[in-house]
Amino acid sequence: DVVVVDNDTLRTQTISDLADSLTADSGIPQTLSATSTLDFGNTGARSSADLTITVTGVAVGDAVSLALPASINANTSYTAWVSAADTVTVRFNNYSNGSEDPASASFTVVVLKL
Repeated sequence: DVVVVDNDTLRTQTISDLADSLTADSGIPQTLSATSTLDFGNTGARSSADLTITVTGVAVGDAVSLALPASINANTSYTAWVSAADTVTVRFNNYSNGSEDPASASFTVVVLKL
């Protein structure tokens, strides 16, 4: 059991019941995450390529954090956003004057539902 303060009243509640009462509508942010191996392939100069990761429960407008591989190509970057229900799009941006083929790597997205 845990002690809960509810409207200035102390009461005990089981951990299971407490977990059931903490929903996305309770005002407590929920985090969802997923990891996937992405291989963007050869991307032309000054262009970008998109791949997606399924994250069940995310919605357009949720905040996304992207964990990158240990090494990324010079003059490139990655961005991520929730592009549709249950879908996070990861974009490889190539800012160089030549094509870039980033190595296949593991990417983790963490989504904060507000």
